[in-house]
Amino acid sequence: MAFSVFRPLRRVITKNFGSYKRFFLVLSSLAVIIYTVRILFVTDGRQVWDVKSVISNKTSQCDVKCLPDQLSFYIRTGEKTTTSANGPIICFQGTMYMSSAQSNVNRGFNVILVDSKSQAVKAITVFDTYVDDSSLLRFLKKDAKNDDIILLATFDDASYGLKETGRHWLSLFGSSLIGQLGFRENFIMIGHKGLAKGSAIEYYMAKQSKKDDTFAAPIEKAGCFSFPLGKRISMENTVPEVLRGSAMKVGDRYDNCGLSEPCPDGSVSVSVYTGQGNVRKPSICVDGFMRMDGKTNDAGRGFNVVILDSETLQPSRISHMDTYTFDSTDLELLLETLSINEIVIAVIADDASNKLGQSARDILNKIGSGHIQNLRFRDVWYFVGQRGIEGFTKLEQLSFSAFDGGWPKPLNAKFCVPKKVPTTQVMIDPEFNRNDVRRQFCLKYEGYMDFCDPAHVDDELKAIPIASKDLKGHKIFDVPVIIVPGRLNHNAFVHTLQTTLMQPGINVENVAVFWDEKLPEYGELADMFGFRNYSLDSSVNYSEQLIKALKFSKVVFPSAEHMIVIEEDLLLAPDFMPFMANCLHTVNSDKSLAGAFAWNINGFETSSGNVSQVYRVQEFPGLGFLMKSLLIKQLVDTWGQCCQDRAWSGWRLKGVSLEMLMPDVSRVYRTPFFGAEAQTDLARSLFLKPRKTHLAKEVPSFNMSSLIADEYEAFLQAQIRMSQVVPPVLLLPCVLQEGLTPDLKGFHNGPLSINYYQNTTDDHSLLVKLCHCFDLVTLDDDQPKNLHNGLLRFHHQKHDIFLIGSETSYFDEKLEEVYILSEDMIGHSKDEVN
Repeated sequence: MAFSVFRPLRRVITKNFGSYKRFFLVLSSLAVIIYTVRILFVTDGRQVWDVKSVISNKTSQCDVKCLPDQLSFYIRTGEKTTTSANGPIICFQGTMYMSSAQSNVNRGFNVILVDSKSQAVKAITVFDTYVDDSSLLRFLKKDAKNDDIILLATFDDASYGLKETGRHWLSLFGSSLIGQLGFRENFIMIGHKGLAKGSAIEYYMAKQSKKDDTFAAPIEKAGCFSFPLGKRISMENTVPEVLRGSAMKVGDRYDNCGLSEPCPDGSVSVSVYTGQGNVRKPSICVDGFMRMDGKTNDAGRGFNVVILDSETLQPSRISHMDTYTFDSTDLELLLETLSINEIVIAVIADDASNKLGQSARDILNKIGSGHIQNLRFRDVWYFVGQRGIEGFTKLEQLSFSAFDGGWPKPLNAKFCVPKKVPTTQVMIDPEFNRNDVRRQFCLKYEGYMDFCDPAHVDDELKAIPIASKDLKGHKIFDVPVIIVPGRLNHNAFVHTLQTTLMQPGINVENVAVFWDEKLPEYGELADMFGFRNYSLDSSVNYSEQLIKALKFSKVVFPSAEHMIVIEEDLLLAPDFMPFMANCLHTVNSDKSLAGAFAWNINGFETSSGNVSQVYRVQEFPGLGFLMKSLLIKQLVDTWGQCCQDRAWSGWRLKGVSLEMLMPDVSRVYRTPFFGAEAQTDLARSLFLKPRKTHLAKEVPSFNMSSLIADEYEAFLQAQIRMSQVVPPVLLLPCVLQEGLTPDLKGFHNGPLSINYYQNTTDDHSLLVKLCHCFDLVTLDDDQPKNLHNGLLRFHHQKHDIFLIGSETSYFDEKLEEVYILSEDMIGHSKDEVN
């Protein structure tokens, strides 16, 4: 049956060709003719076919048959999926040069370089252009000579770090498709240096979808080609312009380049100027003549370089390279031509960092630069280095641009350069510091005018070491510092952090910022200062936020016996921590003390002034305090009953009769604040009047032992006994008319006592009137502040003043009535009282 199928075919062959032998002979000849015609009628001397094609003449991967004057190749791109990867293969003239089996392929461009004359392979290399194309550019510009042939294949991704310049240089090897290469797409190419664009053998494979993370299908081609592949082009315009000999212009004369005295023998005068923004050009003067400026040798944006002969100290080469617009390969090539001991003078202007590659920075580092790695957008820099240098040059400076891209301060320097450039083994700090984290923060967030002031945006944020021998190793630095910012005044919060960090000896590990979850920028700020920081659920008001922070602080610092709490919008005085250190021992020594305040609610300019004076008070005005942890726990547990209002409006711990220490002169300053609270009568009375804060760095002496319970009572009694009694006649005008202040100038220095009648221990009616006389604070229920067993102390007109009620233990019953203010006196005239 099978034989009968071929019987008609046999009759056709016999009829037309006579026999099977003649038929196969004709068929073979026809194949040869087709192949020969294919070769002869290809005008550019090339054949390329898909390896899977039936007309392929390939019997193995690299076995490609070509005419004698042709060169053969086989190229396959890498193939990658989410589960497997096969590297690319490159064969030339029947030899496999790159493959996974040879372990010489990788991500990016896999390239072999061939001498077109000898057909010898000069280089086999991989360029990871997913990361950067600088090494590829160096290869194309420097290593590849005119007419050298490249064969390349991609693997994984070759496009991510391939910039416009890299694509342009591949077009100078004949490519026209390289501009299309996208992420994880494939490309093969055969070209040579100086080949007209579009003349290369090249194939490009796009992904099916630009949006997904898959890889393009592989490309697999084989074929033959003749050299050259097409029309040649001139490469003269691609060579960096380096001026030599008579091509170097000599500009205006400047005696000694501006130096007041000639340089010593064996050295040369040099002045450098980085220009002013994009308005004034940079300049380099050598040996009394301008060598580069706006009208001499094309000084301008980017790198301006003068190379000095190591013996004559005269310019041997001059070049200007715009590394804002173009890559820095030309600069690298120039620097690589340096001979041992040749001196480089470089000045950058406008911007030189945009396309300044890491390789160029590394070369500059090797010839003496310590700052080039720090160069950023619009920074300016000058440098004098030398090939063969050891250490860092002493002739280098960097000026940083403003964080928002504003122009930096220009650099202008004059010096003598010897044959051996002076060096140091320690990098010289730049004139200006850069704080990149702070710069990024200021670009990201608004509302931080002071912190982001361009004049201070690079200021270093670091703790200050302690200088006082008495405070070194003090337990106060083991006490956690809890900062609870508000939500309205960003600048004030920054000032809180700054003045906390400025406390000598502060342990940043013990400082924790508890911020509202709606303000993550506060966490970033705390990080910059090196403080711990924790996000809290948002609260209805600040008091709730404060209580949440105090509660969470016990989780963060479970073993702490004390806490220092800094509330919103506070600036800490320079001696805040020393003051707290003095208080800590006294608080621990007296069970009747709960802690110490840094803020005196009566600390106005007219009612405070003794920086060494500390009181005991039955108060809780908040705004910055040291407190025993057990009492803080009670605050948290009874918050609903005691503390829903602001602390300065009068927190009262029920069942607690403990006292606090309080300075006469506050150790914190509360900045003016915003919102509805600022408009209340109490807030206005507290924060609109001028207050006194101790701003000196020197720590005054405190008699802390006199603040222990029994000693304090003895101290008060002694002070009252020696005090001068103020007669009521001097007080009546202010008691009768608000706005008047008693005139106490007639009393010599020393304590003064003012006595008044009370019907009961809780009768404060006259005391409230006396408080109004001296602008002291009373609450809405006419409760005076800063009482201690009914006694009120303050400082006024250089006097420590005691307001003593007749029902207190401090009242002297032997006093004549004429020295005791009473309601009856207020109803009579001054003459009648006398």
